[in-house]
Amino acid sequence: MNQIREYNFGFNCGITPIIKWGDYHRHNEVEITFVDKGSFNLELQGQKIEVKPGKLLIFWGGMPHYIESLEPDQTQYWMCVPVSSFIQWVDNPQVFRHIFTNGLILTDIYRHVNAYSSLFYLWSAELNDTSQRIREAAQLSICAQIRCTLEDIGKTPVTNNFSLQDLVYGKGTVKSTKLFKRACEYIIDNFRDFDLDAEKIADAINTHPKYLISLFKRKYGMSLNDFILFLRISEAQKMLMHTNRKVADIAFDCGFSTLSSFYSAFRRIVGEKPLHYRPHHYFPIGL
Repeated sequence: MNQIREYNFGFNCGITPIIKWGDYHRHNEVEITFVDKGSFNLELQGQKIEVKPGKLLIFWGGMPHYIESLEPDQTQYWMCVPVSSFIQWVDNPQVFRHIFTNGLILTDIYRHVNAYSSLFYLWSAELNDTSQRIREAAQLSICAQIRCTLEDIGKTPVTNNFSLQDLVYGKGTVKSTKLFKRACEYIIDNFRDFDLDAEKIADAINTHPKYLISLFKRKYGMSLNDFILFLRISEAQKMLMHTNRKVADIAFDCGFSTLSSFYSAFRRIVGEKPLHYRPHHYFPIGL
C-alpha cells in the first residue's frame, strides 16, 4: 500500500465528480455515498468493490480507501458524519458494530434515488451556510432521513450477505481476518473500561499482544491505542453534545483514568478543549 493520507472532513456533504485518488486516504468520519448513474469502485486495502447506481454505501472512513469512477463525467453524492453524531442515529447496535468490524453496508435506494439526490443538493448548501441555525437544521434533517434508512437496515439481521467480508479486510489469512474482527468487537464492547489495553484484548481473543498490535496497524492503518482513544473521544463528544453532565464524569465514564489524559486526547483528536466544544454543539436529548 502506498502512503496513507489523513483528512478531517467534519460534518459535511457534497456533490462532486469522482476522481481517482493517487494514494489511499483515511478519515475518522462515517462516509455515506452513492451515484445516480453508472458504477464506481471502492478500493479497500488493495481490493475492489463495485457499487452500482441505486445502492447507498455506508462505511467507516478510518479504514484506508479510495474511490474511482468507472465512467467519464460521473457525479458522486457524498456525506461525512462524525462518529459522535452517527452513534445517535443507530438504534440497533448490530448495525454500528457491523460497520466498524466488517467495514461497510450496502443498501438499496433505487426507488428513492431522485429524492436522495435532491436532498444531498439541499444538505450540501445548508451545511455550508453562514447561518448556524440553518446548519443545525440541516443536521437534524439529515439525522431524521439517515436514521430511517438505518432503521430499515436494522429490521433484518445484519450479516455478510454481500459476500464482502474477505474484501473489506484486504489480503490476509482467514485466521487473521477472524481474529481482527473479534478484536474489534471486543474493543467496541469494552472501550469504556479504563484498564483496557493490548494485553487484555489479546488475552480475551487468545493471541499475543505484539501480534495484535501489528495486525491492527496493518488492517486499519492506525494503532490499536488510537482506535481505543477514537471510540472514547467519540463517546465523550456525544455526551458533551447531548447531556449537561460534568466533564469529569464524562471523562471517567468514557474510559479515561485521569482528567489530564482525557483533555490531552480530546484536544489532539477534536482540535479544541471540551469546554470550548460543548457550547458550539450542545443539543440536549436526554440521554
